[in-house]
Amino acid sequence: MKRIALLSVYCFGVFLHVPAQTGEKLSNRKASHIGFQSLNQLGLLEGEKGSAFQLQTINGIKYQSWFAGAGIGIDYYKFRTIPLFFDLRKDLQAKDRTAFIFGDIGINFPWVKTDDQELWLGKTEYSNGLYYEMGMGYKITIRKNDALLLSAGYSFKQVTEKRYGVLYCPFIGPCQQGLIEKLDYGLKRVNFKLGWSF
Repeated sequence: MKRIALLSVYCFGVFLHVPAQTGEKLSNRKASHIGFQSLNQLGLLEGEKGSAFQLQTINGIKYQSWFAGAGIGIDYYKFRTIPLFFDLRKDLQAKDRTAFIFGDIGINFPWVKTDDQELWLGKTEYSNGLYYEMGMGYKITIRKNDALLLSAGYSFKQVTEKRYGVLYCPFIGPCQQGLIEKLDYGLKRVNFKLGWSF
């Protein structure tokens, strides 16, 4: 009888222990799960050239505390541009509320509106330039995959403006046209962003 009682206690203990191990395995599996994630952000840019807004959407892969993805946006600072960039970020803790760090690097494509251009009678061209951003933020998980993102950082975008016009125009003969002025803009800003990830 004593042996049966001990065997029953042992089996009951194994029964309780197996689900616990299974739960641990599922938890570990979930923690190491690779999944798709989308981040959408609205930002305020502040710098020497004033204030402006930016919009971004970043889509990529999340693995444990790491995220890597590709982003595109609209940046209205000084000139309207379209940044296309690679984004890498890391949560500093494995919690529902955690700080994170991020960095972006890519190319800035000018999409200049007519009213953004300075008064110029000749032809104006804008060239692509470097775009990067770095900073830190705070993530508040609302539901399983949904989270509110608050962040701040430093941002840089480069735009080159080339102005073409009449170089020389004699009284008789055709006027000679060419590059008159080249302006390189290295726009440094701080940004404050509010976002949502899912």
